[in-house]
Amino acid sequence: MKLIPPLLFVVSLLSIDAYGVCTPTCTGNSLNVITNCCAVCDGTTHSQTTYPPPCAQATDDTCSINQALTAVNAAGGGEVIIPPGTCIISPTGMGLPLGSNLTIRGAGRKSALQVRDIIGSYSAIFGATTQVSKVVFKDFRIDQNPVGNPVQPGNEMLHVINLPVAGAAVGVKGITVSGMFFDAVNGVHAIHAENNGDLQATITNNYFNFQRSSNTSAYNNAAIYLEGSQQVVTNNTFFGSSPSGGTGNGVDSLANSAVETHGGRSMISNNTTNNYATLVDVVPTPTSMTELKPNNIVVANNSVTCAQVGISLWPMMFASTPAPDGTIRNVAVTGNTVHVCNKTRRTASNGYLDSKVFAGIRIAYDPPNVRNVDGLVISDNIISMESESAAPGYALAESEAISTGGIVLPATGTLTNVVVSGNIVSTSPMSGIRIGVLPSSGAISTAKQVRVVDNTIVDAGNNNDLSQPIYRHAIGFFGTAAEIDIARNMIYDTLRSAGITNGLYSLYLKQASAASTTTIRTSQNTVRVNSADPNVQLQSSFPAPNGGIVDATSANNVALVPITGQSPGSPAPLNVDFTSFTRYIVTIQGSFSPSTINVMSPAGDTTGVAQWTVGQLVTFRFRCIASGGCRFRFDPAYSITGDFADLVAGYGQAITFEVENFSSAPNTRRFFELYRTPAAILN
Repeated sequence: MKLIPPLLFVVSLLSIDAYGVCTPTCTGNSLNVITNCCAVCDGTTHSQTTYPPPCAQATDDTCSINQALTAVNAAGGGEVIIPPGTCIISPTGMGLPLGSNLTIRGAGRKSALQVRDIIGSYSAIFGATTQVSKVVFKDFRIDQNPVGNPVQPGNEMLHVINLPVAGAAVGVKGITVSGMFFDAVNGVHAIHAENNGDLQATITNNYFNFQRSSNTSAYNNAAIYLEGSQQVVTNNTFFGSSPSGGTGNGVDSLANSAVETHGGRSMISNNTTNNYATLVDVVPTPTSMTELKPNNIVVANNSVTCAQVGISLWPMMFASTPAPDGTIRNVAVTGNTVHVCNKTRRTASNGYLDSKVFAGIRIAYDPPNVRNVDGLVISDNIISMESESAAPGYALAESEAISTGGIVLPATGTLTNVVVSGNIVSTSPMSGIRIGVLPSSGAISTAKQVRVVDNTIVDAGNNNDLSQPIYRHAIGFFGTAAEIDIARNMIYDTLRSAGITNGLYSLYLKQASAASTTTIRTSQNTVRVNSADPNVQLQSSFPAPNGGIVDATSANNVALVPITGQSPGSPAPLNVDFTSFTRYIVTIQGSFSPSTINVMSPAGDTTGVAQWTVGQLVTFRFRCIASGGCRFRFDPAYSITGDFADLVAGYGQAITFEVENFSSAPNTRRFFELYRTPAAILN
């Protein structure tokens, strides 16, 4: 069969148009609509010598562009050029026809297609009735004209490029969108491309400006919606503008998701969003498609500003059999910078999700849906949220608290083979990092082989409300588990006000049952509070049942504690927290003879749960600088061989304990003396 080389057409038909007889000059392989072609269709008769040129003054250029596309498609492929100027279009039906081996290109932003005023709703600007392949859009602007054509989109309406797998249409194989300006767009999707197999989509270096019409309410929208294998979405800019004529801050654009990726083999990288609620929704293959297993999705090096939920994973459990099981497998979320403007969005009418649900990176929580993840790395991300430390805070329902935090993974099914490492999470109103879910009723999670290591968490749990206190923690684990490591994390609290921490807990580990939970290891975590007062600390809490916990929590952290002793009959209490510090250097001053202190047992949390773990070694070193001498005593929880002799000024002594009993019952000896200096030693 003789191959016909691709042709380049803008207009290729001899036609009697609105301006009289047009002699076709659209021949050759490098043509421009304005200089080479004269076919225009605006429904009005004009003098042949005075007609306005296409894409400059004509009132509608739909017919010209449609003829060019039809001719190139009939020839088996080619190129259609959108020249500099503004081409007015009136989309109808499935839109301007796309074909295989087709490139539509312009000369940058100055080449524009603009939807005509007051044409109402439409399905798409570009579409196809059969599967197409190797389609390229590059270097021109599309303006859906939300000001001149204000319309409330219905379901799956107002697309720019629409190539779904639906009915007779079977999507696209091979689509490239590059250097485009979607400005402004207000449809459900700017790009909607699907394939039940290899999609081969490359979406790169584009600009998206979502601006809904001022007379519209919230509706579902995603700038890019992709289904199928092999997706690359990189170096795009997404911006949400206030509704036409509005003066808001862009949050009122109600821009939902920049990218919704279904299936897998995807790379979502180096994109920038501002005022979009979500950068990316990661979704497995739906029941109507051939399942991709594993998904193999990377979300990397993106910059997200003023989000509600920066990055969201949506594993699903499908009911039909046989069917994809809905598990998300092999996902890496790494190197992203995510800013969540929770305070701004909470006080605005955002129309998206729950107005109290905010997260940097999350697994969606919407029981009774069962959500499973197998193979997830969340590493080296920077997540910042807006502080909610000002009183009185805001109340949350349990489901809202479960869904809110810096990194929250409340999978209601199984969460397996997960690493959360090297992230920085600052000023989360609830959890800093949380694994699993254990609601008061409903499905709980099962986590296996999970490591939370080397993260930095600052001022987590700063929502000053006690409606859901257990979620005001830096790191939390909930549900049933096996093989969990929580290690080498830095937890810091700058204080809400003098003596009052932002959060309530450093670690909060709550298992479903001792029998179903084994080997939760917390090791070498560092907890710091910006206070010289040893009594101001974040608590840790391991509520019962606590079977299987092994802990060496502190990395030999040292507390330097100055304390003023009181009378022997009313000694000054020295409060301690063995999660935060395991070595205390205590300097005793005062005017009594002797100035006396009493070392307290670590306090339980608000529910009376202990803040220590079996196996810890704790050392106290006492330095006396009081002229009348010093005396130190221990709470009955400490098992010691006898009281110490009083110290004279300038001398000191030390003692080391091992934690041997987890019980928090009153008068239980929990801390066993291992060693003490035999006599006072010069300071």
